[in-house]
Amino acid sequence: MFLVDALLDSKHISLGDLESSGKPIDHVDDEIIARQLLASGKISPLQLVAARAKKMQIPSVDFSEFTIEASALRAVPADLCKRHQVIPLKIEEDELYVAMVHPGDVIALDDLRSASG
Repeated sequence: MFLVDALLDSKHISLGDLESSGKPIDHVDDEIIARQLLASGKISPLQLVAARAKKMQIPSVDFSEFTIEASALRAVPADLCKRHQVIPLKIEEDELYVAMVHPGDVIALDDLRSASG
């Protein structure tokens, strides 16, 4: 799935929005179009995050509606969180859940596994 498809599926944008971007729809660069839509106010930052998550088939987190567990914060050293732009969210059945700026970062995932046991 492309980012633009996720935005269209969620009804955050229309085909008209894409056509007004000035690029042929079949040659759309997802990230360029997403940045243009964000800059023009056609989508919000939260809508872009949700679309990226949908594209990657992972959940997104709205921090205004989520309570971070103290036990999760204690499970990962703060310097590791800063280095990899990670926020520990919760621990459920011995599994650590995190929010990541770059969820495909395998080095960060390996470091998290090592640090949290």
